[in-house]
Amino acid sequence: WRITMVNALLTEAGYIEIIRKKGVPFALYPIPSKFVEKKINKRTLQPQYIVTVDGEQYEVNYRNMIEIPGLAADGYSAYDPVSLLREALGLSLAAEQFSEEYFATGTHPVGVITYPEGLREDRRKSFEKDVRTKYSGLGKKERLMLLENNMKFEKVSIAPEEGQMIESRKFQVNEVARFFNVPPHKIMDLDRATWSNIEEMNISFVNDTIAPWIRNIEQAVMQSMIFKGEKEDGIYAEFDLNGLMRGRMADRYAAYAQGIQNGFLSPNEVRAMENRPAYDGGDSFRAPLNTGEVGKEQ
Repeated sequence: WRITMVNALLTEAGYIEIIRKKGVPFALYPIPSKFVEKKINKRTLQPQYIVTVDGEQYEVNYRNMIEIPGLAADGYSAYDPVSLLREALGLSLAAEQFSEEYFATGTHPVGVITYPEGLREDRRKSFEKDVRTKYSGLGKKERLMLLENNMKFEKVSIAPEEGQMIESRKFQVNEVARFFNVPPHKIMDLDRATWSNIEEMNISFVNDTIAPWIRNIEQAVMQSMIFKGEKEDGIYAEFDLNGLMRGRMADRYAAYAQGIQNGFLSPNEVRAMENRPAYDGGDSFRAPLNTGEVGKEQ
């Protein structure tokens, strides 16, 4: 599934071939999307998949392929995310390259030495050589610089943001994350995260980012792997997200208890919401013994 999701996120779709024995699904084989060519049958409007591996081709029927598509306008051909992100990725790479060259080559001078009377060409070259030899380099940055003949050194100040392009680079990273609907705290941008809201942000990540992809996978599995008779028997595909929502388990159980005690939830309804099987007698509703209908004698 990790292989499939990497392909679904970075290309048009993720593909898994269903290997069957006597018509029954036996194994799942993930296929990188670069090996798959998708075609639409104009008569049936059903997709057909041409898989090319090591120069050999074979066709996979749509019933034997689980396709996890990305964003698509027509329901058949998904967009290529990297192509849509070309400008944002290009800006990120340009900012990275600029920062690297800035610090590698010293784009901005750290100071200026002025000499009112000017220097002859030979004296100027000799002076520049002396400065580079004696005072340039990390190991020599704290040395005391000696100047003569009314020379003055003036330090050139530079804002850290200008040299490191912090804000620009952070914006581009967030721009890419925003395209994939990933919140900033999941890419280690914790500027607005606190101990009091990180749990809520994680729950939002599950509901807003993971859940839509999970629904795509569940529907694809239901369509390709579970037969009609099995669906009628109550067999279905569903991800259990309780592990990701663990921080809110106590709140859920408290709400369930209140619902059962006040008679608007039955125990089996609660068990269904928690993906647990029903039990005999669990469909009845409870009500507190110390309550009754208004205006009616008990």
